[in-house]
Amino acid sequence: MPQTKAAKKALRVSLRRRAENLVWKRKAKDLRRKIKKALAGKDKAVFELVSQYFQVLDKSVKKNIIHKNTAARYKSKVLKKVNEIFGKDFQLPRVKEKKTEKTSLKATSSKSKAKK
Repeated sequence: MPQTKAAKKALRVSLRRRAENLVWKRKAKDLRRKIKKALAGKDKAVFELVSQYFQVLDKSVKKNIIHKNTAARYKSKVLKKVNEIFGKDFQLPRVKEKKTEKTSLKATSSKSKAKK
């Protein structure tokens, strides 16, 4: 057991982070099971499940729960199985990107606007 005040706090933080990490790992594992079951039944709902699975993996990478190469390996494995059953024409649904206003940086130097 931790003795110092800092060590006690570190333990609390560690347990909190572990709980959050396990939530994300559980989400990925549950979706993986659902995909496997949908593939066994050749259900078309697998496409939506794969999309959700990829989102969970991407968020897990972003939160440093799993390594990016691990996520890539999981994605590849799932897509390989999906393509075996549904063929090579499988396309993931595209997520619409949010449009952001691009602010252009204009040079506002006095020399460029000065009259000759």
